[in-house]
Amino acid sequence: MKTAHFSIQSMHCNGCAQTIQHTLERQEGVQSCSVSFDEGIRRS
Repeated sequence: MKTAHFSIQSMHCNGCAQTIQHTLERQEGVQSCSVSFDEGIRRS
């Protein structure tokens, strides 16, 4: 399994983070992901 880290500059709230996380979780090949508004980071 590969891990990728991305900086997301346009998140404005936890709702943004949840939307991004739910969208990524539905993508083919994504086994798990974590989005943190506080850190501004996505890990998948």
